[in-house]
Amino acid sequence: MNYILIGFKGTGKTTIAKIVSKKLKALFFDMDRIIEEEFSYNLNEKKSIKEIYQILQEREFRELESRSIKKLKNINNSIIASSGGFVLKNENILVLKKNCKFIYLNTSKKEIEKRIDIENAFLKTKENFEKEFLKRKSIYENIADMQIDINDENTPKDIANKVIDKIYGK
Repeated sequence: MNYILIGFKGTGKTTIAKIVSKKLKALFFDMDRIIEEEFSYNLNEKKSIKEIYQILQEREFRELESRSIKKLKNINNSIIASSGGFVLKNENILVLKKNCKFIYLNTSKKEIEKRIDIENAFLKTKENFEKEFLKRKSIYENIADMQIDINDENTPKDIANKVIDKIYGK
């Protein structure tokens, strides 16, 4: 079985997935790195996820994201850090639901605002952030098999332990 950490940008998906995978001796995959590798392979030039998004814009970026996600459909015994927006295409959810349990890292809007630079992120404005946050939160809640509520007092290690407890049904 695979477990994929889902949630908005800035929830700590990558950090927590690394800790969980190490503790469970599972493979670790980071969707953003897979997208970067896919893009860089075709271009023969390394770009960050943010640069790729700026180059491709929304529609083409989401297509690249979908192609990258298909590379995860045959893996096993893995912890995956998702890209924040993969849930915007239903086909991505369906591909991953076949062999993954979704763990939603539920973080407050206020906490995420503290963690990310809205104007520098793909969101551009606070209004876009608010709209996107509400839209995605609803999707995350609907597709999650498990949910971890996070506050600013939780350390990554605390959250990783909560994830492991959920995986083992505690």
